[in-house]
Amino acid sequence: MRRASPPRGADPRPFNDRLVFKPLAVVLLVPIVVLSGALTAIILAPPFIGAAMGVMRVDAKLDALGADFTRIPRFPERSTIYANDATTPLATVYLDNRELVRLNKVSAPAKKAVLAIEDSGFYDHGALNWSSLLRAVIENARAGEVVQGGSTITQQLVKNTLGLDPLDRSFERKFQELALAIRAEEKYTKDEIFELYLNQI
Repeated sequence: MRRASPPRGADPRPFNDRLVFKPLAVVLLVPIVVLSGALTAIILAPPFIGAAMGVMRVDAKLDALGADFTRIPRFPERSTIYANDATTPLATVYLDNRELVRLNKVSAPAKKAVLAIEDSGFYDHGALNWSSLLRAVIENARAGEVVQGGSTITQQLVKNTLGLDPLDRSFERKFQELALAIRAEEKYTKDEIFELYLNQI
């Protein structure tokens, strides 16, 4: 019986003969993978090195300021002066017309509304919201400057109460805000931070 000839253009060698090229492919694949990994590391290194240097500088500054730098200052409240009968108000004196409200006295719809607008995952993440932060980093890298923030409620509280310049949009100030937010979450509970934030805004 005559064997059928292979179709025209097909390799007449058996498949096993082609396996001799596998070691050569493996030998070539290893340097290609190593080279592509090295190129990726070179491309990604500068932002991470810059971030690490910024974090170290900010951490050194915070240590120099002392551990109490993360203590959120007491908010100024209004004072009411009463008549001798202790019930008739005579005057209200204030720098800020504020009366501090405990978190359990704030209505549930008000709390939900603030969380939905400002930081819907506040109780689920730490001082940083990595997905928001990554989105902001991509947008800022695209623009070449800080144009968007991924701030959590903790970061906003820190920025508004610990003397950080809100007009300073530098990366160093942002790192300082992040470091302070992490320290604040170590010192305060989520409810305490949310209560302070609500009273501050």
